[in-house]
Amino acid sequence: MAFDGLMVKAVTEELTKTIKNGRIERVLQPDKNEIIFQIRQPGESFKLLISYHPQLARIHLTEENKQNPTTPPAFCMLLRKHLEGARITDIEQAGFERIVQIWLETYENITKPTKKLLIFELTGKHSNLVLVDPETKIVLDAAKRILPGQSRHRELIPNIPYTPPPFQDKNDPLLVENLEMFSLMLDNADQNVTTLSELLSLTFLNLSSFLVKEIIKRSKLNDKITWKELNFAERNRLWTNFQQIINNKSSWKPQLVLNLEQKTYEEFIPIESIQYKKEQLIPFPTISKMLDCYFSNLDRERKLNASKTELTKSIKQILKRYYKKITLQEKELKQAENAEQWKLKGELLLANLYKLKGGEKQIEVHNYYEPENSLMIIELDPQLSGSENAQKMFKKYNKAKSTLAQLSKQLLLSREETNYLEGVLFSIEEATEIGELEEIKEELINQGYYKEKNKKQKLKTQKNAKITEPLQFWSEDGFMILVGRNNSQNDYLTMRIAKNNDIWLHTKNIPGSHVIIKKEAKETIPDSTIEEAAILAAYYSKGRNSNSVPVDYTIKKNVKKPLNAKPGMVIYDNYKTIYVKPDEEWVNKIKSRKLQKN
Repeated sequence: MAFDGLMVKAVTEELTKTIKNGRIERVLQPDKNEIIFQIRQPGESFKLLISYHPQLARIHLTEENKQNPTTPPAFCMLLRKHLEGARITDIEQAGFERIVQIWLETYENITKPTKKLLIFELTGKHSNLVLVDPETKIVLDAAKRILPGQSRHRELIPNIPYTPPPFQDKNDPLLVENLEMFSLMLDNADQNVTTLSELLSLTFLNLSSFLVKEIIKRSKLNDKITWKELNFAERNRLWTNFQQIINNKSSWKPQLVLNLEQKTYEEFIPIESIQYKKEQLIPFPTISKMLDCYFSNLDRERKLNASKTELTKSIKQILKRYYKKITLQEKELKQAENAEQWKLKGELLLANLYKLKGGEKQIEVHNYYEPENSLMIIELDPQLSGSENAQKMFKKYNKAKSTLAQLSKQLLLSREETNYLEGVLFSIEEATEIGELEEIKEELINQGYYKEKNKKQKLKTQKNAKITEPLQFWSEDGFMILVGRNNSQNDYLTMRIAKNNDIWLHTKNIPGSHVIIKKEAKETIPDSTIEEAAILAAYYSKGRNSNSVPVDYTIKKNVKKPLNAKPGMVIYDNYKTIYVKPDEEWVNKIKSRKLQKN
């Protein structure tokens, strides 16, 4: 749901009850698009977050602790100068507009309080925060200045009169007094409009699609019906539900709407809704707690996706170079594999030196190594003797043989690098937390594959780099199964957490997670638990979409990490292989079993 007029109304009412008459103790700006006011009320403190981000604009109380830059931005310094110590005298919404006005009293003049007005404009990508002198209407400053020529609607710079954002040519729903006025507005707008939902959206100010749909559903009307097709009773039902929702006051029911398939929040709503299933609706005690949860998750998801995109792009560029390198190495290796031909020619030439008189460009000899004793033509350098030509061929053989050995070694290393990087790429795709990506980033930095853009980022990454916990599951037989989520976790899980008698599993020749079955005391781990762990190993691997995945398993004692091996790389012996089908439905079942155990 967008931050529509009703949501602004709900949050404004809640903020009025909570922080009105509070004093601003401190002003912080953790992000270029975000201001946090620390507000003190008798016996308690609050943090008011105002975000004028183009896609994440909102206002609410927050419980998040955010890092602030060492040097505050200029706008933050201006707000500190004018507002620290100020008392909030009122918070109000401008009609049904997405504009919040925060009235303040400061004591810049000891004898007489000075009034200030903070105007928050929630206008999508043009959202802004403006500090105004309410007596003169002069702009003191704005978070986003609008310079002359940047907009045909208004300028927004210090020392000029404040001009509000351009208003939409729609009716304020709060000013609709009765059914007659409601009907007249819709009659006037009912031109070339095919559906009732479209008509409501075009007629009234700041009605989100959620509100429009809710009004129609509560009225038990078809969304596709037109206004002209409604009888008097239907119009009356529509008006009744319209005014009940729009004029809602003090009976807010903040809820997040859960996407049951993706397990993510897809909507935030301030009232009870009949549009969604009950299991989709997650209630919250306050509007602010609901918004704080929704936007914290959304912000975390955006940062996660941005970090994934950055790392994925970097790894794919490196992989592209390695794929090209492998193609060239394979081509050179194929050419070098002809080394035996030089040796053969040299030996046959030595055996036929008696036929040469000097100056020949070629010689025809019998190839004694072929069953048919076939004839072979050997090209010669006429300026060299027969024995010198033979020596030249042996030198080419030795060089080709040496090249063959080097190329074979280089090709093996190149393939190992690509296998490693493909495994890292899989870990990036599967990461669900910023902490996991920080681990991967630190690993890539240590391996020389990635460089931070500046020293501050590098120090931040190193500071935040700590091993997150592996995934934990329980088999039906009651055994704990641990699954690593990236190379750092895989190393930590296998080399630090696992005991010698625990069972270790990994997909055969497929990038994926290390999996450990914890063996308690001298218990025998049943085949059913091994199969469950193998399914998890297959699911948390690049073979997830296959019908049959080979998974090797052995006791941890048989797993070794070679000296200087890359993170997550191990060797093992005395293993068995089981073939399983990664089953997402089964994995979800074992996940719920995990929750029951905890």
